Amino acid sequence: RRLIALLQHAKVRERAVGALLNLASEAENRDLIGAAGGVEGDVDEAAMMDRGDNFDDKEGYYAHRLGDLLNDRYKIVGMLGKGVFATVVRCFDTKAAEGQPSELAIKVQRNNDMMRRAGEKEISYLRRIAENDPENKRHCIQFLGSFDHEDHLCMVFEALHQNLRGAIKQHGYKKGIQIDAVRIYGRQLFVALRYLERLNIMHADLKPDNILVNDKY
Repeated sequence: RRLIALLQHAKVRERAVGALLNLASEAENRDLIGAAGGVEGDVDEAAMMDRGDNFDDKEGYYAHRLGDLLNDRYKIVGMLGKGVFATVVRCFDTKAAEGQPSELAIKVQRNNDMMRRAGEKEISYLRRIAENDPENKRHCIQFLGSFDHEDHLCMVFEALHQNLRGAIKQHGYKKGIQIDAVRIYGRQLFVALRYLERLNIMHADLKPDNILVNDKY
């Protein structure tokens, strides 16, 4: 079992306006479950549809379609969530090296100056978290890199199973989850928060929606 603690809003002395993955609804979380290969036949047809030159909706979100290729590498195969700052999509890495995960989550920031500044500040935090935990033992989500696509700042993360709220609903509906699981989740959460404290980073929106678990939960 493994619990991944996320930063929804962080601050290093000052409060940051950055946000990470926010898988807000149970329906969106269910999109994460399943193999990417099962939709390959549909995504290529969707990618061939003519969208013109406009890749944004009226609010600046990336108007993605199944089959879109981000950064000439990451093929969109599903939707994971949408928040104030960004859209999160499930992607298949067409250039994944042997032994590396081919399924990833990519956060596509809204296209405006304020959101870009927030995203750049968030990336600086994510890099510090990753660089100081090279063996990935602190239970923070793995940040794998960033790039620009059609004027949208994009962040690449490991793909996880679902958020903690969804796991509790699935396995503890009306009765709660086993006390052993509570101990494991609690311990891993405190390890992550203590690690962030050492980096002078404060998590300012800790809740089950912002905690992700892998498929061994």
